[in-house]
Amino acid sequence: MDINKINVVYWEGSKLRKEYESSLGPERASKKIEVITYKLLESIRRKDIDAFCQNLIRAFLEVEKPIPDVFKDVLTDKAFNRIAYAFVMGLNGRIKGDTQS
Repeated sequence: MDINKINVVYWEGSKLRKEYESSLGPERASKKIEVITYKLLESIRRKDIDAFCQNLIRAFLEVEKPIPDVFKDVLTDKAFNRIAYAFVMGLNGRIKGDTQS
């Protein structure tokens, strides 16, 4: 598993969170991200790559952003869990110095 891929996926999650915050506002975005997170976590727990991809696609379509190429690796990568968890952590993480809580 390439650590660079993990980092890229983490940052894609973080960027998606920021897109939700800018389009919905912090409070509504937080609620929406919580729903998305639970759906993604359930698909990871079940090792259901199809459900993960379906929820991922919906999440990006909702903010009208293209799906990053790195996610095509989720379809074949044996490290699906690591890639998926990195995205969820980025989606829910806060970067040091971020002013929103």
